[in-house]
Amino acid sequence: MNELSTEHIERMKSLCYGIVGDTARVLTDRGFNKPIDAIELIIFSTFVVTESYILAKKGAAKTTESLDQFHLEMFNYVTNTYFLKQHTSDNEKTLLKWHSQLQDRFYDTIASRYTEYRKLLQKDLNNRNKLYRNILGAFTNHIFVEPISEDERQHLIVPMAFKFAYFFIGCLESFKEQ
Repeated sequence: MNELSTEHIERMKSLCYGIVGDTARVLTDRGFNKPIDAIELIIFSTFVVTESYILAKKGAAKTTESLDQFHLEMFNYVTNTYFLKQHTSDNEKTLLKWHSQLQDRFYDTIASRYTEYRKLLQKDLNNRNKLYRNILGAFTNHIFVEPISEDERQHLIVPMAFKFAYFFIGCLESFKEQ
């Protein structure tokens, strides 16, 4: 098993937080102040970090088990940052049930999104003229609570494509240094 040290997990979490913040800035700079699904944004950031880590480490077989701890840390972050603060008055039984349901949703969504994003990223990489349109189109379909128009989506694709490339390259470089 290829264990991730606490330092590695902290680096991965930091990269995710940076992606979340930069993505929020791109949306704000482009005039999008519509409600977004925080879980979807965290999952997309974990996807970018996870995929770049797998690529830098030369394959999923060497990294799958070690990434479980990273995903658990990100789930705990989502839970503690976004949801537990809103439910502090609930009784313990209700809170544990709610936490379990959220955990199931998080891991189910990770599994389906990673599969979807991997296929779309490969499709985009095979056609460099697309500027990551497939993966970013899917991401924008998932992140907004209310669907956005095709015109709005097109308004986001180019700045998001540059940010996506920046994120991916930055993560790859970070993991190669390890």
